[in-house]
Amino acid sequence: MLKEFYTKAMPEEGVYCVAYNTPGTPSYNHEYTTSLDAALDLIHKYTKESKNTFIAMSTFETKERKAANTKYVKSIYVDLDVGETKDYPSQKEALVALTKFIEYTKLPFPAVVNSGNGIHAYWFLKTQLPRDQWKLVADRFKGLCIQQGLKIDPTVTGDSARLLRCPETNNYKQEPPRPTLILRDAPEYTLNTIVDIINDKYTEEVPLEEIVKTGLTPEQIKEKYKNFENRFKPFLVESVKGGEKGCAQVKDYVENVKTSEEPVWWRVLSLAQNCVDRDDVIHTISKDHPGYNYEETEEKALSTEGKPHTCVDFNSAKPDLCISCPHWKKITSPIQLTQVPIKLEVSEKEPVLQGEVLPKPIKKIHGLPASMDERGYWIGKNDGGLYKTVTITDKKGTTYSDDLIVYEYEMIAIRHVRSTSDGNCLVIHVKHPHDGLLEFLLPMKVVYDPTELRKTLTSNGLYYDSKQQEELIMRYFIDWAKDMQKRNKYDVMYDQMGWNGDKTAFVIGNTEISDDGSEKTTPISALARSVAPFLSTSGTYEGWKTAAQKLNQNGLEMHMFTTLCGFGSILMDYSSTTGVAISLTGESGAAKTGALYSALSIWGQPKNLSVMNTTSNALQGRFLTLHNIPFGFDEVGNKNPYLLSDFILAVSQGKAKLKMQASTNSEREYEAPASLIAIMTSNHSLYDKLKTIRSNPNGEAARLIEFPVRKPKSFIDNARLGKEIFDEFNTHYGWAGPMFVRALFEYGDEKAIKTNLTKWENKFVEDFGNDTAYRFYENLVSVTMTAAEIVNKADILDIDVERIYKFIVGEMITIRDQVVKVNNVDYESVLQDYIDANTDKILAFQDGKIINEPYRQLTMRVDNDKDTMWISKREFDSYLAELPISTKEFVYQMKLLKIEIEVGAKVKQRMNAGWKDV
Repeated sequence: MLKEFYTKAMPEEGVYCVAYNTPGTPSYNHEYTTSLDAALDLIHKYTKESKNTFIAMSTFETKERKAANTKYVKSIYVDLDVGETKDYPSQKEALVALTKFIEYTKLPFPAVVNSGNGIHAYWFLKTQLPRDQWKLVADRFKGLCIQQGLKIDPTVTGDSARLLRCPETNNYKQEPPRPTLILRDAPEYTLNTIVDIINDKYTEEVPLEEIVKTGLTPEQIKEKYKNFENRFKPFLVESVKGGEKGCAQVKDYVENVKTSEEPVWWRVLSLAQNCVDRDDVIHTISKDHPGYNYEETEEKALSTEGKPHTCVDFNSAKPDLCISCPHWKKITSPIQLTQVPIKLEVSEKEPVLQGEVLPKPIKKIHGLPASMDERGYWIGKNDGGLYKTVTITDKKGTTYSDDLIVYEYEMIAIRHVRSTSDGNCLVIHVKHPHDGLLEFLLPMKVVYDPTELRKTLTSNGLYYDSKQQEELIMRYFIDWAKDMQKRNKYDVMYDQMGWNGDKTAFVIGNTEISDDGSEKTTPISALARSVAPFLSTSGTYEGWKTAAQKLNQNGLEMHMFTTLCGFGSILMDYSSTTGVAISLTGESGAAKTGALYSALSIWGQPKNLSVMNTTSNALQGRFLTLHNIPFGFDEVGNKNPYLLSDFILAVSQGKAKLKMQASTNSEREYEAPASLIAIMTSNHSLYDKLKTIRSNPNGEAARLIEFPVRKPKSFIDNARLGKEIFDEFNTHYGWAGPMFVRALFEYGDEKAIKTNLTKWENKFVEDFGNDTAYRFYENLVSVTMTAAEIVNKADILDIDVERIYKFIVGEMITIRDQVVKVNNVDYESVLQDYIDANTDKILAFQDGKIINEPYRQLTMRVDNDKDTMWISKREFDSYLAELPISTKEFVYQMKLLKIEIEVGAKVKQRMNAGWKDV
């Protein structure tokens, strides 16, 4: 029976404690074991030896019976004292009271034990609980008993280390000894069964004097003090020193402990009992008192749980000490002086960045760094509120410390960064209870401007109540910036992916790969943040490699070359041209989009990295952000030809402008360089499309290489082959890019890379011909073939480089000879087109008379008698630039055609001479 009882009452693991007492002696002996069966053996042993036998109702971490050392508890228990001077005169009355309590609360019936004198009741739980969780339930259960008038011993129910007399033993407090019996057994109950009844029947109340003193409701008081706790040790030290936050009564007790009266000892003990460190101090402050006994001290302390003595109580003992106290009549009890902040532990390292700027960390963010803690800032452990401890001097010259609320929720600066648009900034993280993690960029120039700071904070959902709080927030951000500046250099906030300024690092999404092969997370701007999530990994590298390697087969040379453009794009910055655009043009089913995805999958999510429907500003923004990573532009055949023309020229020139928002919500124009390969797909020739807006789109033709893509024979033979290859790139992606960057760093310095590019340029010139007009063709081949060699060397793929090279040069020769001639410009037509478009700007003479007058701004003068025309250089230069044709090239070509042409300062002619209306 006893084994069954304790199997339900006791936890399943930990150190068990059995205690015994020799009748007639005050001391208790403790025995420890890690087995419940062994504990039962000890109970039987001491029973046979006629000892008073007890067991602690919890298990412990180590062989020490202290509440703080508790590991698990598995029951809720109460002790009803019975006797002539006790709460209940007889066991019958105690059992009747217990029964009424159970009937009213509707609690399940407990196991009941006759302890020899009193009554013990146990509610067995189905699960063992750690002490913190158990004590919350036990304390509320104790409150429910008291609230309903069940006269329990209050020191027992909330004490996890409590010794209770064992059933089936003997109580030797009297002669003859009385047997202890299990009067009623009970099953185990779920925790929710007990907790739901407590929540339904028990109402907590804040002491009346606290409500009167503060004028706050119970809910407001709980909210106010949720990040504070009572701790006795600092209070004891302050008291002994005679400090402002100490108590003279406690000081007097410590100095006179051996002669102190018991009521004074009990009052001091009540303060320690109601502090979180009670286990460490109640015996330390009691052991030198003449009435000290371990068990009695425990019981005496526990009897004051929730009832610390008041200043009035202490004053009744020694009034002269309290009346001279600076806190007299300002507080109700010295327990209020033990109050200290509950802080998150100080972080030994800088907080880890999370959210959009950097990937979310696994570990929970700790409190503020030690340097900010030293400035008085701290974060509440219970809800993360942000506080600052300040020293205040009142009108009487008395100084004291106070904890001011900076912000109601956790708010931390996680990075000090330098932004190209906003200068030095803090990256701020705020944790709101319902909105989750908020991240925003806070420029320091805004922090120092109260109006701008107010706008920025409120626009990000940070609200506060007073000017004082606003000043605290401002000071907090300034202290953060100064602290970070003192410890480390600011981080560069990247606006663009790809190479940094000196090519010592490469940025992919939120990751910066350094030339030593290491990587770290890095802050990125709002502009880059629109692309960074797509530069991620999925699936496996092996899955990607299997699909990509299939492109090395015969008949898929164009598709493999497009993949090499994905690698070679980051080498464009080493070539003599900043960028180049290619277009994969042909019928549906040729896997043009598949080839595009193969190139983009090197770096991230191909579908999201590929652009389809977009505005000009968004197109330029994506172009600038990618910087060196290949640009994908799918299905461009139906796009506005002007948009395509501007884009092709921007890629070749390596720069663009766009309107963008700064962090302060002001629009600004942003310009930055970019050097990459842009890969487009179309069902129709872009050369033909550009001719609709240019009589001769020579400039675009030099910068755009349009490759015809035909449906491979292998795809005709096996209709599912293309799907099997290219669908994999939507599942496995983002692995090869970082590998290629590291391989590039290992390959050598800039000189080594350029040397290899030159090798391929020379080979191309030898096979294709030496014409600088095709320099974009030449550089495209050199970067892709160099990339192929590095890919092979790093074992990323195994590519037949020579076969791919011969194929692509053959395609380029066909384009040159049969499709489009670069620089095949009819310069006389260029001049005639300009004249035809501007006839209303001509002033013309013949036989000394005006035969044509301008209706718009005069830009041309014609003298037929001299067979001469004068044209405004500024206007004509603008016209040539749009084609684009350089003025020098135009003059040179016209002279080759035997047309006399002069330009510059030596040409002197007043354009409106002889015009009578001028």
